[in-house]
Amino acid sequence: MRHAWIVGCLLLLAACSDKVTDSAVALTVKYPGYTPRCLRVTASDAAAPERKSEELITQSKLATDEDRTLILAVYREKSWSPQVQVQVASYATADCTDTAIETRQLASAVTLPAEGSVPAALELLAQDVDKDGYAARAPGDSAIQGTDCNDGRDAVHPGATAVCDGAANLNTDFDCDGKQECNGGGCTSDDMCGSGFCVAGICCNSACDQPAQCHGAGTCGTGTCVYPVTAGVACDDGSKCTSGDTCNASGTCTGTAKTCTARPGQCYAETGTCVAATGECDYAPLPTTASCDDGVKCTLADRCNGSGTCAGTANPCNTPPDTCREAAGTCKEATGACEYAPRPTSAACDDGNKCTLDDKCNGGGTCTGTAKTCNGPPDQCHADIGTCNPSSGSCSYDPKPPSAACDDGKDCTTSDRCDGAGACDGTISCTAPSVCKEALPVCSADGKCQFSVVAAQVGKVCRQGGNAGTCDADGECQPLRFTYAVTNNFDPVAIASNPIDDLDVTCDATFDSSGTPSWTFAPGCSFTPPTHVVTGGNVVLAVRHLSLNAPLRVVGTRPVILAVYGDATLNAELLAHSARGASRVGAGSGVGCSARTGGAGSLSGNDGGGGGGGGLATEGGLGGAEDGGATATRGAKGSALVTGGFSPLEGGCQGGAGGGITGTTPGEGGPGGGSLQLSVAGTLTLGSVVSVSGAGGGGGDATVNNAAGGGGGGSGGMLVLEAGTLVVESTARVTANGGAGGEGSDAQSGTQSPGTAGADGSTQTAIAVAGGDGTAVDGGAGGAGAAGSTGPGDGLDGTGSGSTHGAGGGGGGAAGRILLRGVTSCSSIPAGAIISPAATASCPP
Repeated sequence: MRHAWIVGCLLLLAACSDKVTDSAVALTVKYPGYTPRCLRVTASDAAAPERKSEELITQSKLATDEDRTLILAVYREKSWSPQVQVQVASYATADCTDTAIETRQLASAVTLPAEGSVPAALELLAQDVDKDGYAARAPGDSAIQGTDCNDGRDAVHPGATAVCDGAANLNTDFDCDGKQECNGGGCTSDDMCGSGFCVAGICCNSACDQPAQCHGAGTCGTGTCVYPVTAGVACDDGSKCTSGDTCNASGTCTGTAKTCTARPGQCYAETGTCVAATGECDYAPLPTTASCDDGVKCTLADRCNGSGTCAGTANPCNTPPDTCREAAGTCKEATGACEYAPRPTSAACDDGNKCTLDDKCNGGGTCTGTAKTCNGPPDQCHADIGTCNPSSGSCSYDPKPPSAACDDGKDCTTSDRCDGAGACDGTISCTAPSVCKEALPVCSADGKCQFSVVAAQVGKVCRQGGNAGTCDADGECQPLRFTYAVTNNFDPVAIASNPIDDLDVTCDATFDSSGTPSWTFAPGCSFTPPTHVVTGGNVVLAVRHLSLNAPLRVVGTRPVILAVYGDATLNAELLAHSARGASRVGAGSGVGCSARTGGAGSLSGNDGGGGGGGGLATEGGLGGAEDGGATATRGAKGSALVTGGFSPLEGGCQGGAGGGITGTTPGEGGPGGGSLQLSVAGTLTLGSVVSVSGAGGGGGDATVNNAAGGGGGGSGGMLVLEAGTLVVESTARVTANGGAGGEGSDAQSGTQSPGTAGADGSTQTAIAVAGGDGTAVDGGAGGAGAAGSTGPGDGLDGTGSGSTHGAGGGGGGAAGRILLRGVTSCSSIPAGAIISPAATASCPP
């Protein structure tokens, strides 16, 4: 309950000395339905009603809870009689202007005693059931002037905007003006519709009585007039530049256009325009800026004249090659070249060297002058003798050494010395109050220090209490921080205590996490790399904002974490995948693998089995047997990851090597994909490829009667992509696919066929890559690598017999694991974007 006892005077309208304060009307005002924006309380002398006092009570002083009661003390003026009448009026305006919503007064005047108070009560009956701030109309109570024509819907009130999104709203008068705003509702007259058109009992957007050419009579069943198309009917598009005019399916009259491609000359446009009124072709003259050739070598800047004619300006030959040639020359018609005669030896000239004086021609076309001397230093911190600059003629003077004494003219500096760069500086005993303000304060003429925010530092990295931050416009260092708990592979608070700056990848670069981490760049290009921190077996690169505009590849023995304390935009590839070949292993490949590494194929007789595929999200593929079918020659599957989490970061696992007898080279197991985490405090926009796919296994070698097995494919690695806000664009490709197994070889007397290698796991598609299956006819094919929802394939057995030997193929690598996490919001994955395999997703509802 809101109590407002105004002690000493009537609602503070006049000085208390004019009031009788020993007695008062204790007025209780209830307003249970509608909360006014303003109340006007008026007290009058019942014996002389023209004597009045009033007060406005704004909505901020009124209760809005369930017990909406206001209690006031109302006093009379000393000149009044003891009989006091009280009236209360409510308003929809903050200053109690316009028409009152409701006015109530006491049934009879109150006679005040000499001392004490007399209770009285008034109740305002206006209602606002839908709480939209507008009082309801009350036809049965003339004291209430409500304006809300439907107190059951908060979307309906004076001035409301119509919402025409369903059948339930079609017959609604949203702004209480007596008309329904949504076309499509029922009506009996034009006055019932906001559009002013009632067509066949439906409010319509138009009178629906003016069909255009190629359209039939209109209908208005949905509130919008529709004129049906009369396709195929002959019509006239009004142009003589078309023929065979007919109405098309969209209701447009069209015909076959006439072409104009035979211009009358080089100064007319190549393509003309057909004149609709006559059907003739009109070619526009080219503008006066268009170049042409008038066939005369002694004219310059040949241009069209804007009327179809080409003409040039006669070469004036007034640009001699130097100042020692006559200004006017002669143009030779045969070549178009200008010839200029030499000037005499008395002629002044300019040799182009501004460090010579009194330049004169030598009669043969050459200009020479006397050397200029420099002996006037600009200030006390430069040498007395200088050097002349030939291009500008200005003298430059070397700065004096830092030990040279000088006077900078400032009262608040001492021990003034030249700084070695030509400036005179002294020692200022001022300390900048903030790292984001001027490091060297300005010393004023009266000896006081002045400080200002360093404009170039706003938004830059700073240090506050040992933690990283950014400078704001007030010169304060605001800390950088994550507002959510990152996947638990690093401590963002601890990492932020190190130097942090923006990372803008502008050229191809590679980061190696092995040993002492290092960067390499494409030839001729570089950018400033971020500081790295080795923690928990991972390498963390902490940056403020990440802008990836050129490919970034991460390799090495440790998993890599990119900690971005602002926003990250990936417009180019971020690659930690592995591929066959030297130095092509993703960062963190093989970390934590152990039993997930594919088993090696063993030997049976002269032939070997295929290596098993590496495992991670699932088991890898089983290696194929040699042609004898002995199970002992198969490489075992790499096992699946035991835990379902993404901490610790673990890499993709290598496939097993193929089996083979001494003298042969079994297929190598393909390395697994890398392990990568990208944690972004702000918005992460994925617009390109992010991949930790595994590599394919190698094919087996062969010698006479000896066949070696193919290597197993490596599994995809582990990938974490998380941000406060995650935006996935249609160009995104997020992959952790497995590599395919290599093919086993075949061998027989006089003929050997090595197996082909399995394909590397795709970095850009959800398609399983095929195992090696080439020229080794009796060698087993390698199993396909896992991708999308397709698991890894097993290697096939060799098929040789008798004098033919066939080794088994390697098993395919399993898919890795992907986490897509948007903490506060995520965009839906658009059509065209590829996530392979399906990601573990974490997004708010």
